[in-house]
Amino acid sequence: MSIESRRATIQRLIISEGAAGRPVAEDADFLSLAERWIHREIDMAEMLRLYRSVREERRRQKWDPRPATDVEPDLTEASPHREGPHSGMSGVMGFNLDE
Repeated sequence: MSIESRRATIQRLIISEGAAGRPVAEDADFLSLAERWIHREIDMAEMLRLYRSVREERRRQKWDPRPATDVEPDLTEASPHREGPHSGMSGVMGFNLDE
């Protein structure tokens, strides 16, 4: 999948998530992870795992604003690039960032 194709896929994901009431277009963490996926630094499964971790940390901070003792996920951590069934989205509509 070309970089342009990956950018188009992310744009469709942003639109579908917004329509589903989960806006990510202005979410810096999501956009950072999306750029890493676009440039093949991480696969889609890793992007989803990291974003879910970010969302969970946000939920924890919302209910308990004290500093967490856990280390927050490092969105810049290196991950080996893996092509395979999870390296792209089989369909944007089936991709749920809130799972």
